[in-house]
Amino acid sequence: MWPSRAHSHDLAAMFGYLGTTGLDVDVAALRRAHPEVGRRTFADWAAAQDWPALLAAAPRRR
Repeated sequence: MWPSRAHSHDLAAMFGYLGTTGLDVDVAALRRAHPEVGRRTFADWAAAQDWPALLAAAPRRR
């Protein structure tokens, strides 16, 4: 039994699907089909974050 199944059947189903079928996204085609949607890379998004403030607000792990 998958460990995720003990937590959630839906979570186990999602991991099962991604582990067998997988997920493939044609990002270039999406950008061509929907140029009105603003997109940026993860690196650009991460660089724009105020990490010190976000980390200070995060709950501490015990």
